[in-house]
Amino acid sequence: GVGRGGGGGGGGRFDPGMLFYSPQIWASDNTDVFSRMSIQQGTSLVYPLSTIGSHITEVPNHQTQRLATLKTRFLIALFGTFGLELDVRRLSSDEMAELSLYIDMFKRLAPIIIRGMFYRLWSPGSVGVIARDAYAWMAVG
Repeated sequence: GVGRGGGGGGGGRFDPGMLFYSPQIWASDNTDVFSRMSIQQGTSLVYPLSTIGSHITEVPNHQTQRLATLKTRFLIALFGTFGLELDVRRLSSDEMAELSLYIDMFKRLAPIIIRGMFYRLWSPGSVGVIARDAYAWMAVG
C-alpha cells in the first residue's frame, strides 16, 4: 500500500502535532547517509523509529557527492521506516540482487526495529570510540 508521510522545513515540522496527521515524517532534507547517521541518532532521542522516514538513496549523493556502499545505505535506512529513493533501473544486476536481499531482511526485521527497544550503543564522542563517524545501534524485540 501507499503510506502518507509528512515533511517540510528539512525536519522543522517534525513534531507531535504533525504526527497526528501523518504516522511518519522526513527528519531532514539531507539524504547523505553519513549525515543521516547523526540526524537519525538525534531524532531517535525524542521520537520512535516508526516515525522517522529513512530511505536508501542514490550515489553519489545529490547534496554532498559522497559515495557509500549499498550495504551502508541499507543499514542506516533500516533504522526508520525504510524506503527506496533511487531509480532501480540504473542498478546493476548484482546491485538488484543485493537490494532484494536487503528488502527481504527489512521485512524480517521490521517488527523488531519498529516495535522493539532501540539502543544507541555508541556514537562519535562516546567514551572509547576512536572512529570519528562510528555509530552502533541495536534493536531488541
